Amino acid sequence: MNIGQGLTQINGTADFQSTAVVTVAGKLELNGATTFAGGSYSGAGLIQFNSTTTINSATTLSTAAVDLDGASGITQIDVNDTSLVLNVEGIDEANNSFAGTLNVSGTSGLLEVNLNDPQLQWQLAPASSLNFVSTFASSITMLSGSPLLADGTITANGKIRLAPDIQ
Repeated sequence: MNIGQGLTQINGTADFQSTAVVTVAGKLELNGATTFAGGSYSGAGLIQFNSTTTINSATTLSTAAVDLDGASGITQIDVNDTSLVLNVEGIDEANNSFAGTLNVSGTSGLLEVNLNDPQLQWQLAPASSLNFVSTFASSITMLSGSPLLADGTITANGKIRLAPDIQ
């Protein structure tokens, strides 16, 4: 799937499989419930999550930006016993602030946010939450990457490591 300049909207459900190859030059709005099961996502554009998003297999998004909380700023993302890796310039269309709910669970659940500029941090907005749940017997890293300014709520249940600098 090649998303050219301009705006492309998927208004129904979207189910990206492990064989998906998506290049985004403009803006891709995912306006219905979306599921990622791997695939390749790259380009100089923006992917915007405007509805509930579920990550069921290891997924790496390497576009210029991924707007995790969408236009409304209140979306929910569930990372189910796998990893979501973001190699991006920003995690929002306007700034690096996340204002939704992000749940990471399982024995191999991981959220890794890697901002291209190592001097930048991303922000967990005041009304937002990051929730980590693991039943694994040993301690596992469930958050890694760039520094995080946590103005919202972080909940960790289980033996969990949060690797980045958190303020």
